[in-house]
Amino acid sequence: MQEIRIPSTNPYVSLYPDLKVVSRETIHLIKLLRAEGYSVVVEPKEIAELNYYVEKGFREILADPILVYVIGIPTAIITGLLANWLSDIWRKPPKQNETQLAIEFDENGNKVRYSQSGEKISAKKFSSILESLDKRASDFQKSCENPSPIEKRPYPVYIEHTAKVIGWAKNVITRNEGLYIEGLRIIDPEVQQLVDNGYLSGLSVAGIVKKSTCSVCDSDYVSCNHITRRKYDGKECLVRIDDFAIAEFSLVKNPIQPLARIVKK
Repeated sequence: MQEIRIPSTNPYVSLYPDLKVVSRETIHLIKLLRAEGYSVVVEPKEIAELNYYVEKGFREILADPILVYVIGIPTAIITGLLANWLSDIWRKPPKQNETQLAIEFDENGNKVRYSQSGEKISAKKFSSILESLDKRASDFQKSCENPSPIEKRPYPVYIEHTAKVIGWAKNVITRNEGLYIEGLRIIDPEVQQLVDNGYLSGLSVAGIVKKSTCSVCDSDYVSCNHITRRKYDGKECLVRIDDFAIAEFSLVKNPIQPLARIVKK
């Protein structure tokens, strides 16, 4: 049997516990593997619908390592395919010893793991990768449990999509032209200084895309094999987000949307 399995990794499981979730880049990887003719299963199998999370800041590209379990497919074929995929999407090469992709093969009953560069991953390092994914989710959960110290400002605001709360907002507003946070008050003096000198001026939202549509085939984006910003027969693939579950807002240096900025009042 030839099969590729990818586990659900939901950093916002404390807010949305019943969803099967992977990162947006993992969705793109799944599309690539399907287009190459491989069977891809996202676990747990019991949950049929697949969702993906997005973070519109500098952490967006491979913020978390991707785990891939390979059954019955030669090691060289998969490692070569995934290495080429990673080289296409990297904004910058990973740091030395940084694992962005962990691939596990079953070789004659022995589990062998490789990184994106083809180097073997020890059992200890693989365990630390799993722990880092769990820690991110648990850190976010803990940040949500802390009550606001500021009256009438219940919404936490983070920095660069980490679990560090640097301020609290009065309200979250949804309008036709987008999302807004109102009445932000920063509680971290260092962050306040970065905002005052203009270094930190962007706003960013993170959450889970529950439903989206591909502009090329007009079908569900998760189910089709088109990848956003690529062209197919001269038509660029764009994604329309139809249902989005907000997880958090962050202050960021470089927002993906240039107009998403802090306005002082």
